[in-house]
Amino acid sequence: MGANFTALFDYSINSQDLIDIPTKLNDKEQFRYFYSVVDSLDDTKITRWEWPKDIISNRTVEEEFLEEGFVSMGGPGGFVFYVGKHLCELSSYIRWGTFLESMEIQNHFRKISLEFSRIFGNPLYAPDLFCLDSYLFDEESIDEAKKWLIKEYGPPSNSINEMIIDSRKINEFRKYFIEDFKE
Repeated sequence: MGANFTALFDYSINSQDLIDIPTKLNDKEQFRYFYSVVDSLDDTKITRWEWPKDIISNRTVEEEFLEEGFVSMGGPGGFVFYVGKHLCELSSYIRWGTFLESMEIQNHFRKISLEFSRIFGNPLYAPDLFCLDSYLFDEESIDEAKKWLIKEYGPPSNSINEMIIDSRKINEFRKYFIEDFKE
């Protein structure tokens, strides 16, 4: 079974702030590390974060956000960023197992998440098979997602290394990790 990397961020937004998100994500000074490695992670040649053309040709991003409760945009490196009213999610086609096992990929993603955390708060890392995006789509909070995770999978791992050991032992992904970047 395949699973991809996701990072969930606790971030409440209103429709006015939404307009500024691509500008913030395209700031190569604030996201210096992200822009230094994205070409090595993917060859899509996407260089900027932008709202999808099909959304903005039919209605404004704000209208989409208010009606659907979320919007998403593709960006450099094959990343996708979902913005909901109470959560944001950064996802990648990079496999969860690769994130756990490759120190190079893990270091890249943690440094990228650190840059995102400066705007969106500390990330919760989990495989996409946990379907945490449903909390984003349903306009729920990170606390509700954490309660469900504890019920289904127990408390968060104390480290990413603990997740690696667990996944090797049982040959499946049952753990998640909440990063706590200290300023």
